[in-house]
Amino acid sequence: MRALSVLITLTIASSVLTAPVIDKRQASCSTFGAWACVGQVLSQCNYGANNALVLSPVQTCAAGLACVTGAYTGCLAAPASSAVPPASTSSAARPSSTASSSAISLSVKPSTTSLKSSSSGLTTSAARSSTTSVAPSTTQGPSPSTSSVLATTGTTSGPSAGQSCPVFAAYACDSSNNLLQCGFSGGNVWGVAANCAAQNTICQVTGTSGNCVVPPPATGTPSPTVVPVPPPNLSGKAKKVVYNDQTQYVSGSAYPASLGVPGYASTTYNVFNLAFWLRAGAYDAAYYWTQLDVNTRQSYVNAWHNAGQAVMISAFGATDFPTGADPVATAQNLAKFVIQYQFDGADIDWEDNAAMENGTGEAWLVSFTTELRKQLPSPRYLISHAPQAPYFFGDKKKYPNGAYLTVDKEVGNLIDWYNVQFYNQGNTDYATCDGLLNTSVGSFPNSALFQISASGVPLNKIVIGKPITSAGATNTGYMAPSLLASCVAQAKAKGWDAGVMGWQISLDQPLGSWMATVGASL
Repeated sequence: MRALSVLITLTIASSVLTAPVIDKRQASCSTFGAWACVGQVLSQCNYGANNALVLSPVQTCAAGLACVTGAYTGCLAAPASSAVPPASTSSAARPSSTASSSAISLSVKPSTTSLKSSSSGLTTSAARSSTTSVAPSTTQGPSPSTSSVLATTGTTSGPSAGQSCPVFAAYACDSSNNLLQCGFSGGNVWGVAANCAAQNTICQVTGTSGNCVVPPPATGTPSPTVVPVPPPNLSGKAKKVVYNDQTQYVSGSAYPASLGVPGYASTTYNVFNLAFWLRAGAYDAAYYWTQLDVNTRQSYVNAWHNAGQAVMISAFGATDFPTGADPVATAQNLAKFVIQYQFDGADIDWEDNAAMENGTGEAWLVSFTTELRKQLPSPRYLISHAPQAPYFFGDKKKYPNGAYLTVDKEVGNLIDWYNVQFYNQGNTDYATCDGLLNTSVGSFPNSALFQISASGVPLNKIVIGKPITSAGATNTGYMAPSLLASCVAQAKAKGWDAGVMGWQISLDQPLGSWMATVGASL
């Protein structure tokens, strides 16, 4: 699990450049996600210690490159003229309205690979293996000097990479569906900023903005309003949960198949969690879901419901630590998103280790969960939490206010189940059936399945969470499917039948084979 010197993706049509984030802080800031140039250092406003907003250095621009923010954010070749924007300006990347173009903007966005580990050893794991972060965004602040630019879409004729260009930072599309930017590769020539074709997207330039956009639905007679099918009743049933942190758009029938929608794919999962909703907006799989029209979304939801399956949105992950925000307002915003985008509920993947260690996390989670359940009443809506297993181990020296044992005591009746992350905690924790079920070893004793239950958490709410392949684990906790299946069978023989969770669906190949094996006894 990477520490704060994490990888941030410079998101240009969801991939291109990467830069290490330096593990230090320079100054306070006021807007989460805002970008600023501190001399030649590109920095972003993120949550740091005690949830304070601080500037994190992202990249030092090399000689000959200018740090810029605005229509383009990053290190860009400086033009010969004085058109470079002042280096002291800043810009805030904000999610755009879902009613607008489904563009993937050329601004840097925090990747859900920003996995945090505390100095005391507990590591987070729920933003568990994404390699890019895709979100709709716009930028604010001064733009590079521009005049009129080419307004093109798709693979129509246009300039070519390497040709001279007249306006620094202007955008254009070439005949191969590449997004070009003036000066991107250095000098006053067109450079390829993004290969839209490789992302199954379309190059689009409008005014001074250039993007790779998700193709619009096929034209023709609008589909009739799809009548919702009631959600399934999962009460008393073993949960077979899978997360989806899809970071690239796939077109046609491959998209619903990648989601596991019945009719396009066949699996034994009964809960599909799309990741992630952050306070800054929808990212990754959640973002692509928002780009569907309402009837298409409902048709997919209906297919899940008819198969006895539910679809939920996963919030926060190891990227967004919301504890410093108003818990009531945050819950209300999440609930609005759940209802607007036709989800069956929300999964709370809260991983703010510092807040738990300083004793502030419990109260926030209690207040947040109380309001969320008020906004999303049972049984119509489901609420699950995805705590790391050590949050249950009960050491007051580590967690003075009890961590998730306190959360369960206070609002456990409002939570339908826990997708407990029994992995990525170092040493050899949770890597054998005995360590997973009976007696945990390593840094966090008393956090095995039956030990958590002995501490007062209902056994029928403790879902065993594991990475589907070793690629889904940053350090330890992965178990071969056949071994995990034997552990599940042992637990069931002792009266447990809560279910199993897997991270993540893209690793389950052939699709559904992992759960078919590990959940065979459920």
